[in-house]
Amino acid sequence: MKFSYNAIWDYTLALLRAHLPLVAAIAGVFIFLPTLLIGHFFPAPEGSGDPQSQMNALFAYYKITWPWQLLDLIVMATGTLAILILLLDRTRPTVGGAIVGALKILPLYLLATFLVGFALGIALLIISLPVSVLVLAGAAVVLPLGSLAMFLLFGYVLFGRLSVLSAIMAVEQSMPIGALRRALALTRGHGWAIFGLLLVILMAGGIASLAVGFVVGGLSRLLFDVKLADFIILLVDSLLNSALAAFVVLVTGALYRVLGGSESTASLFE
Repeated sequence: MKFSYNAIWDYTLALLRAHLPLVAAIAGVFIFLPTLLIGHFFPAPEGSGDPQSQMNALFAYYKITWPWQLLDLIVMATGTLAILILLLDRTRPTVGGAIVGALKILPLYLLATFLVGFALGIALLIISLPVSVLVLAGAAVVLPLGSLAMFLLFGYVLFGRLSVLSAIMAVEQSMPIGALRRALALTRGHGWAIFGLLLVILMAGGIASLAVGFVVGGLSRLLFDVKLADFIILLVDSLLNSALAAFVVLVTGALYRVLGGSESTASLFE
């Protein structure tokens, strides 16, 4: 089907209207709660003026917390798959059925994401090696160009060509290689348009989250003690980021249906 921003937006809103309470329930347990717990028990180190110190602090932070970060990613992946099954499966499963279905395909989905990460890691190595050599040779101007190239490559692949991978695995339950081929086929010719759409959504959501967080943070610090204010800020930040993440999942579901030539949005309410 021809790529259409209007069709994707209309389908996303239709999915939201048809399934909002159930999506909110799954997102609350599998996205919001893990984000809140990680932020509360393993707060990220605060930045300092020295870039090297920041890098060392982040390295030490992830060295200690990586098992919990990995568990967080697995739980969120389960929630993502469950939401997509709930939205797109024509058998109209219950919330419990969607979660069970997500757990069944989770190992294959994690394998697919590992394959993608491995391929991108090789691409990163190929790009970074000549950039590093040129920087050491004195051509520092190539560093921002290399960083931009890597950002565009990762964005195009992850948010453009493979944006519908989770939806394909949730609905079609394909093997990883087959799902990757299917994702590339569905998004052929639309990679940059999809990347741009998701980038705009993430940027708009991020700006809105920062604005709300700034207001809530200021009021909380005026009205409450430091510990309670910090928790309120974390609570609101986790809620906003989880809502944005869940909305992006809805958009990817709409992308899958629109690019795959699905039925009209009216069928969502039947």
